[in-house]
Amino acid sequence: MRRIELTFFILLGTAITLKAAVPKKVMNACKALATVITYGNDGKMISTSVAFSIGEKGEAVSEYAAFNNARSAEYVSETSGRQKVKRINGASDIYDVIKFSTEEKPKVSLAVANSVCQRGTLVYVLRKGNSKKSEAVACKIKSIKEVPGGVYYELSLPYDEKSVGCPVVNESGECLAVVQRNVGKDATTYAISASFCGNMKVRETDYGNPALNSVLIPKALPDGENAAYTYVYMLSQVNHDKDVYIAALQDFVNEYPNNADGYIERAKFKASQYKFKECEADIAKAVSLSNKKDNPHYVLSRLIYQSALYNSTKAASEGWTLEKSASEAQEAYNINPLPLYQLQLGDCYFGMKRYSEAVNMYSAVNSSSIATPETYFYEAKARGKVDSLDAKIIVLLDSAISCFPKPYSNNVAPYIFERANQYNKMGKYRESTIDYLEYEHIVGFQNLNDNFYYIREQIALKGKMYKQADDDINRALAINPNDYVYNAEKAALMLRFGMFEEAVHSALRAIKIDPKATDGYRLLGIAYGEMKKKQLCLQNLKKAKDLGDDRADELIKQYK
Repeated sequence: MRRIELTFFILLGTAITLKAAVPKKVMNACKALATVITYGNDGKMISTSVAFSIGEKGEAVSEYAAFNNARSAEYVSETSGRQKVKRINGASDIYDVIKFSTEEKPKVSLAVANSVCQRGTLVYVLRKGNSKKSEAVACKIKSIKEVPGGVYYELSLPYDEKSVGCPVVNESGECLAVVQRNVGKDATTYAISASFCGNMKVRETDYGNPALNSVLIPKALPDGENAAYTYVYMLSQVNHDKDVYIAALQDFVNEYPNNADGYIERAKFKASQYKFKECEADIAKAVSLSNKKDNPHYVLSRLIYQSALYNSTKAASEGWTLEKSASEAQEAYNINPLPLYQLQLGDCYFGMKRYSEAVNMYSAVNSSSIATPETYFYEAKARGKVDSLDAKIIVLLDSAISCFPKPYSNNVAPYIFERANQYNKMGKYRESTIDYLEYEHIVGFQNLNDNFYYIREQIALKGKMYKQADDDINRALAINPNDYVYNAEKAALMLRFGMFEEAVHSALRAIKIDPKATDGYRLLGIAYGEMKKKQLCLQNLKKAKDLGDDRADELIKQYK
């Protein structure tokens, strides 16, 4: 009996010894453990979490959740001290991991295991123990599941919050995985492979990646010059954090100093910040580097043009005028005579009110392959400033409208509206009314106001389209029944139609709305006069005269 007990205690002692005998390489790997501290926009701490460095580049890995909405972060380790997190190199909110680089490469970094661990393999979770000293907790791989970019491990270790974000290493101290945070009450410990973390990076399409965009720390550029430029350019096109964009832009210029596009993009940003001289310096650098030197001049012309129109006071103080914009566009055209640069010159001349020169430029554009409905419209507007009755204005608007297929969509509406106005100016009232009807059909009556119908009524009336005029004044009144002008106009229209009782009704409404206006009394007087109600006629005409109506005297003589 004693021999059996002794044997049991010897075996137990051996088991305890094996459990405590953590390989030296595993304990050395604990030196890679660090802490990451994240801060928000206000500089206040958001979170602290475990972090560690992996791979030859010394990139660090931590919990993604700790970085959500973080503006800055610090990496703190016993071997490397306190360092600022410089760039985010990849992130996955699904697997709750983030990869980043620090100002200097950490002194201790875990090698990434080359192969997938098999089921039953002994591994170690490296973490801080209760005494804040590092510990290696042994466990085994229970199961393996392949996921895109890596594998997902289930460990034979009860779930513990202290393990979240910690590295899982093999007996050689190589990093296999990162422990995941559990959702719910699952007591199982899971880990995403270190190879998954190694594969994470910023790609050219990640300008729209919600996981990366919710971290406000600058991101690393994608690999490759073209991909990096695409990423930077697209950041400028979407609503993005300014500091993140500035960092990416500067990184691109620093990494690819001979790429003219980088300076052009930076020039655009400088212009948006009213740093006009710095913008011009970047454009000059782009000109010196570019094989196509016309493009930087064109870009500068556009930047000056926009600033001169929308920030004229600030722009003018730096010499950014429409004249300077035209000069840059002309320089671009001199280098490479493209219609695009003539279009820019046309815009500049139009803004400078040099309409004849604008017409010449737009006309040249409209004789080229880049003619569009907009360019036809621009030429029409410029010609209208030179001669509002120029017959070619209608031809240009016809050309613009013909670019659109039938049935018409809302895109054609502005051109039809403009043609309607032009027909009106030229005295072609029926054509104008027809275009107004087409415009109403396209945009929908529910999107039109009372003034639209009043204007169309006036044009229809001049075109002797009386039924249309009546319909339109009624629609205006249906929308705004208490408008004095509409009621007076309705009364005048009824007089024209010989509908005197209706004219009386509308004139009375007009007077009720504005008792001091003369038109109502004059129209009411005429209506009563045509109805042979002489006393009421003269009474209202006299009221109109007393209020200052110059035409009342003649009418009084007529109806006496």
